[in-house]
Amino acid sequence: MWWSPSHLPSVHDGTLAGVALAALALLALGSLEGVVPLATTARHVDGAAKAAARLEEITRAPSPTPDPAHPAPVPASGDLEIHDVSVRGILNGISLRLPPGRRIALVGPSGAGKTTLARLLVRFATRTTD
Repeated sequence: MWWSPSHLPSVHDGTLAGVALAALALLALGSLEGVVPLATTARHVDGAAKAAARLEEITRAPSPTPDPAHPAPVPASGDLEIHDVSVRGILNGISLRLPPGRRIALVGPSGAGKTTLARLLVRFATRTTD
């Protein structure tokens, strides 16, 4: 037999129960379970801090589409309307009236201006006057 009580004098002389020895071994292994993930977590902390710094920079940056000095009044009807809007090289003289509850489909080939019009409507793009 590769193990015998004579190898462990405390167990052999009765000052340490065999069950307590097993509990100590399992306690040592169990304590590592709480520490091992810390190395992985530490690797992610730096990336999370950099991402938080980028988000902070974005939220503090001025709006790329500032509010106009003299915005058009909100229509009493609640319609979404644009008149003769152009976006440099993409859209030219677009007009649209969309009453509440109505839907439209923007269709056309790639590069026709569908995404640009959608971005314009939610103020992710600005119109040009030339």
